[in-house]
Amino acid sequence: MKEHVQDLGIRLGDAQPARTMFPAFSSHERDEILVDTTPPVQTLALCGVTEPSIDILWLPMTAREAWQTIASMTTDLLDAGYPGCLGCGGPQSEQPWNENQSRKSMTEGTETAP
Repeated sequence: MKEHVQDLGIRLGDAQPARTMFPAFSSHERDEILVDTTPPVQTLALCGVTEPSIDILWLPMTAREAWQTIASMTTDLLDAGYPGCLGCGGPQSEQPWNENQSRKSMTEGTETAP
């Protein structure tokens, strides 16, 4: 996984030469991906099968599934010209995120954007 994260960092750097902060890899025993801030450390997102508190964005999938999704979406966004593309995130991508609605749509099996 570490190599994949490093490859993504290189791709982000190539697409955005002014970027100075990149994803970092930190190994742990759990089958999940955590997205944390730098000090003070705060978890922003979790990709895993155990549901976190509502203040953390949650993608209910294994680390392998999550990484494949993240890598694919990142590639699609970079190919579309992100961060300079308007609306390249899809319908309603400019709207505020609603984690409660996201989790509700996942449990109901709907694809409605929050």
